[in-house]
Amino acid sequence: MDLVLVRLIAPNGVEVTDRQPDPETVADILWANTAVDDRLEHIRARHGPTAGSFDLALFYRTGPASPTELAECLCRRTITASPALGGWVITIPVDIITTCSASNPSGDSHALDFP
Repeated sequence: MDLVLVRLIAPNGVEVTDRQPDPETVADILWANTAVDDRLEHIRARHGPTAGSFDLALFYRTGPASPTELAECLCRRTITASPALGGWVITIPVDIITTCSASNPSGDSHALDFP
């Protein structure tokens, strides 16, 4: 399984209000824009470190396509299709991709954080 961490950030100049979606809604919007070929298995969403940002953990089944590219395509598709996220910016720290597999049955984890 592949993990890609993504941060979605509200566009500059947009006032962050109580009408901004909550993390669960952002996850639901992403699921609504997911295609079968995306290989997406699970989404974890939380508020980011600043108002108007969300941190996402996107878990993908391992496959031939890059999970980072799949995450970027999904996020761009979602931002384009969803008025609630219109104009938002995607940040993918490409140096933070972890692959979990049967070759690592101990489940050792590494501290993952956004820059």
